[in-house]
Amino acid sequence: MQLKSSLLYSVALALTASGAAIRQEVSVTVDQTTEVSGQAVTKTADPVIKTVDTTSIDTVTASPSGEDCDIKYNYVTVTAGSDSNPPPAETNAVEEESSSSASSSPSSFASSSSSLANSTVSATNGLNSTISASPSSSTEAVFAAVNTTSVAPLSQSSSSVATISLSSAVSNGSITTSSAVTSGLSSSSVLTSGMISTSGSVPGQVSLAVTSSQQSTAGSSSSAEAATSKAQNPAPSSAAVTLPAYTSGGSVPPLVKPVARSVEPTAAAGYGLNYYDDGSILDAIDTSAPSDVFPRKAVPIKVADNVDKSGPIQTNKFYANMLLEDQHLAAYTQPYGVWWSNLTDYPGMAVTHTDFEQRVYGPDSGADPVEYYINPVGLMSTVFSAKEFSFDDLSLHVSNMGPLSVDSTLKSSSAGKINFPLALGMGLVSAEYDDGLTPVIYSQQGFVNFAQANSTDGLESGVAKYTTNLNNNNDTWVIYVSSSDGKPVTLEKTDANTLTASGTASSNTVIQIGVLPRGAESDMDSTAGMYPSSASLSASVSNSLGVYSIDYDTKGKSSGGTTWVWALPHHLESITADMFDKVTSGTVVTQTKGIMTGLKTNSLQMSELLYTDLQWLPWSSDSTFSGPSWSDDALSKIAAAAADDLSQDMKTQINVASTYTAGKAFDKFAYVLLVASDILKKNDTTKDALNKLTDVFKIFTENSQALPLMYDTTCGGITSQAAQEGDSGQDYGNPFYNDHHFHYGYYVHTAAVLGYVDKKLGGTWAQDNKDWVNTLVRDVANPSSDDTNFPQFRMYDWYHGHSWAAGMFVSSAGKNEESSSEDYNFAYGMKLWGQVIGDKQMEARGDLMLSVTKRSMGDYFYMMDNNGNQPQNFIKNKVPGITFENQVDHTTFFGTNIEYIQGIHMIPITPVSSLMRTPEFAKQEWDEKLSDIVDSLNSGWAGILRSNQAIFDAKSAYDWFSQDNFDKTTLLDGGASLTWYLAYSAGLMGQ
Repeated sequence: MQLKSSLLYSVALALTASGAAIRQEVSVTVDQTTEVSGQAVTKTADPVIKTVDTTSIDTVTASPSGEDCDIKYNYVTVTAGSDSNPPPAETNAVEEESSSSASSSPSSFASSSSSLANSTVSATNGLNSTISASPSSSTEAVFAAVNTTSVAPLSQSSSSVATISLSSAVSNGSITTSSAVTSGLSSSSVLTSGMISTSGSVPGQVSLAVTSSQQSTAGSSSSAEAATSKAQNPAPSSAAVTLPAYTSGGSVPPLVKPVARSVEPTAAAGYGLNYYDDGSILDAIDTSAPSDVFPRKAVPIKVADNVDKSGPIQTNKFYANMLLEDQHLAAYTQPYGVWWSNLTDYPGMAVTHTDFEQRVYGPDSGADPVEYYINPVGLMSTVFSAKEFSFDDLSLHVSNMGPLSVDSTLKSSSAGKINFPLALGMGLVSAEYDDGLTPVIYSQQGFVNFAQANSTDGLESGVAKYTTNLNNNNDTWVIYVSSSDGKPVTLEKTDANTLTASGTASSNTVIQIGVLPRGAESDMDSTAGMYPSSASLSASVSNSLGVYSIDYDTKGKSSGGTTWVWALPHHLESITADMFDKVTSGTVVTQTKGIMTGLKTNSLQMSELLYTDLQWLPWSSDSTFSGPSWSDDALSKIAAAAADDLSQDMKTQINVASTYTAGKAFDKFAYVLLVASDILKKNDTTKDALNKLTDVFKIFTENSQALPLMYDTTCGGITSQAAQEGDSGQDYGNPFYNDHHFHYGYYVHTAAVLGYVDKKLGGTWAQDNKDWVNTLVRDVANPSSDDTNFPQFRMYDWYHGHSWAAGMFVSSAGKNEESSSEDYNFAYGMKLWGQVIGDKQMEARGDLMLSVTKRSMGDYFYMMDNNGNQPQNFIKNKVPGITFENQVDHTTFFGTNIEYIQGIHMIPITPVSSLMRTPEFAKQEWDEKLSDIVDSLNSGWAGILRSNQAIFDAKSAYDWFSQDNFDKTTLLDGGASLTWYLAYSAGLMGQ
């Protein structure tokens, strides 16, 4: 087996012995306990069965039944080696413990292989991992160990990461175990080969425990689970061990490195085997121009004059403010805001970063929860400029617009230019100065303690370093100056707000500015001089393992050979093995997504397990769920509801002058059709419903609906024609690129159902209509720059792990997303559509988007009580309402009722809902926000909340929907049907 990626900070306990190689099946149970801030969370993974070869180290993934903690580990088998060590009789599987502390002498065991059988090794240091192995043969023993890491409070001056490494060897019948750490931990010995170790101290006791079926000695203990030999088939989990919540204020809270999830599926799990051949999933869907059925027209969007218009324009990315109006609002690169200064005293490109203590909470800052939090805007921490620049002589030029990066250039008509390559996650803001310019750095806040570094240790030759503090800012800022001739200009403080170079720039002068990361100054120094010039996406799938990478093209040189990249929490939870040694202890606060971690790298590579078993019918992420089933009584009620729903006038409900409303109505009837086909299995009803719905769909594929679509020649996209008179708010802003994934997701899923059912009946509807549907997919999620008709991934942000709904509108708060559930509804529909038309790349791409989105939803949107990324005084809202790049507001664009705010993150309730809105989260939200209001609702929001209740309490939801004389006209949303809600809730409870 080729190991494509592995767990964060994991090492194998390697055992070697002489003897013939054998193949055996072993079952492994992983019990993981996490202690964070006095809280303990325990998750036990169900066992997996794996046949292994003793001649090599193999890999096993334990897919747990719990919500948190996927574990991957390496193991080898050991056989009895000689006549002096004959195979023993079979031993009892019940284990007794013997343990030794990390500072004690190595442990010894009996000389036969039986003493190795049924053994456990655990390492504990705040994150406790225990692995128990129960081999199927007494002549074989399996040992494994997971190394774990915790991070001390960042206020400590020393590096705060410590790693335990375990190593064992069998020699003449005895086993020795030694631990390797550096400073801050007691250790009996230090390993020097092949193990991960980093410096630092870890709070709390660190111990090693080894258990054996034959010996027991006093010492610290570690529980061992008796493994079973029965293979399980739990739903995989992508959530990581919960991080502690932080509070507002000036100090950075203690952090715990997330435990990375498993990255390779197992045969026993049964997910995705032979699902997709190993390879890229980013080939173009199509490169031909959209069909002429979409007339060519220009949406009246005023794109700024100096924006490159030679290709499709990215309408929903982090730099959209730079494309519109006067171009003076920020691009949020994370963790910085970068914008063209609009103040005459500070001509240039401004940079801001705000810390916890600068946030504004409101409207009552003492409330718990507060309704919103905002980071200040327009606060110019630093401004890149030149002595030759004047405010009236500057213009901003934007080019090379990609999904993850952009080039922005400030040009003076008389003096030259400064180029700023901007990329999501870039460690520093870098400015490339034209020769002949005299660099000037301003600070609106004022420089304090500005100084040039006394030492150049760790820096690339020819890189100069300066540090400074700012008034009313707790961050320390760093400035690196480099040039290709190795003779960078010298900066001097000329007044409280100004740094000026002693001479003019020459030989490709580059100035880099950013926050100096806490605890990792030398690490950042080793990356100084190199910076991202652009960023791109790569992604591949092998069976049900998806790997995606944000790859940074770089310029310049650094002593370490890499640049610095900031990773968000959901990145760190899922990075691959190649990334482990690139992680530093440096951290910085983001605007809305917790705390970032610095990496010395030119790429961020992450892996995700794909939920390929999530298909058409009701599905639950609950570990006890074995598939939907329906009682005869439930089927009778569903059939009655379907008959009534299918008697409605589909055309009247669907063919309306709203792209969004029409899409919801389409999908409402698509789910009824699916129920008739796959749950009720009524052939005549299915055919009749299929014919009716395909007839209405034909109106749209012929573009003769009430609100036709068009191909916009301004930005390159499919929009409605509602704003041709200039009203940007028409059709929910669709013509100005608002909400395309929300709107078109309903059409794509409808098409998937139509194609799926029609194909079962021997039809060719999907192939006949493939180009029209694919055009909508290309508009939202074109995977390749080879397709020049649309921007690459218009809506989805692979760095943030979710989409941005706001289109070509300026906003000081940046892009925003309100309806998270309609976001992943598009990916779900795209996955199924790809399956129907036989586009395996599209199907796999949809699956990977769902897995990545699940992780970001759990980290930033669906806030469990112990959420560690949102402020502690905000998480009781349970959902963010509207997430902007620079603020979060528990509200909606259409009202402040609780059912609106919570419900907009629910619709539509589909098979994918339980994946994102786990039963645990849905119940917490219900208990804390919804149970007190739901009975008083007399609107379609009641049906939305009740259908969401089915995720954790299907019976209560079903009882509510199945009550006599149910008033569906009042209690159901226009995009919902009683048929689907009955089928969904009954299917999840098995009745």
